[in-house]
Amino acid sequence: YRGDGMTPLQLACASDHPDAETVRTLLDKGAHPNWRDDQGRTSFDLVLVGHKAKMGKAAEMVVDPTKSMKETLDDVQEFGLAALPVLMELVRKGARFTPESILSLRPSFQV
Repeated sequence: YRGDGMTPLQLACASDHPDAETVRTLLDKGAHPNWRDDQGRTSFDLVLVGHKAKMGKAAEMVVDPTKSMKETLDDVQEFGLAALPVLMELVRKGARFTPESILSLRPSFQV
């Protein structure tokens, strides 16, 4: 997906490395966290799409012998450390989510 029809906030959230400061600034300037892209996804959903992709790569590490387990887990950890503050910023500004949308997160992060 190239980002056609996405808001700047959605583009920031769809990034491989979402940045909480960027998201906070966009929200403070009036960006709406619950607008949907052409596929019906909110900014919150877009952060989780990236999380699912990283988790999928971790699950495939057995198939990809070129990447060590440590490298893969480091990638997942790096994304998680970036994604969770972004999700918190979105929720603080009124982002809505469903229990189904957060199933990819650890149970301790779920409501």
